[in-house]
Amino acid sequence: MVWGELVMNPQNGKGSARRKGANDKAYADNYDRIFGKKLDCPQCGEPTDQFYEGYCETCCEQNQRELDEHNASYDRWHGLSDEQRDLEIKRAR
Repeated sequence: MVWGELVMNPQNGKGSARRKGANDKAYADNYDRIFGKKLDCPQCGEPTDQFYEGYCETCCEQNQRELDEHNASYDRWHGLSDEQRDLEIKRAR
């Protein structure tokens, strides 16, 4: 065996490939246990202990209120007749 083959052989355990049987969940759990779990809300950037639908509790509640308002407006619009819609459009100009 030539020295270069020994060094460059990909089965020598070198490189960035993940080990076989790596336990990502255990790694993540232990990382959080050791270093503490810090979560930042992607919307407001504030630290939070827990996510609610991907956001902090305050942002989740705000998003839900805005969605409810949008849905009510959508439902109201679709409940109007064509004449009522035309009148709404004329008033908005």
